[in-house]
Amino acid sequence: MGISRRALIFSYIPLFAAVLSTCLFVLQKGFWGGHGRFDSWIAYLGLPVTAISPVLEKIPLPEFIENRDLLLIIWFPAFVNIVFFLGVAWLASYAHQLYSGRKIRSGKDSAD
Repeated sequence: MGISRRALIFSYIPLFAAVLSTCLFVLQKGFWGGHGRFDSWIAYLGLPVTAISPVLEKIPLPEFIENRDLLLIIWFPAFVNIVFFLGVAWLASYAHQLYSGRKIRSGKDSAD
């Protein structure tokens, strides 16, 4: 039981949103805490994970990382969103197989 190709393509949405957010971040030369020209778009493109931004600010990062905002505001939410989208796609694929009448293979072999 795998994820369908359509669902896998659907999971690329957060990646494209992160790339677009990175472009906006670079265009405005950083994140200005909601006061920059593109700050609201950067936050919208990271949803739903950017809604829990106070939790993201507490993630410890090494000192040698120069641009912490780029990781905390764009790429950590993008990674979590990709995992979330893949999980939803897997659940949808599982539910589709379950309700379409296909037999779902379990790890156990039965003698029925």
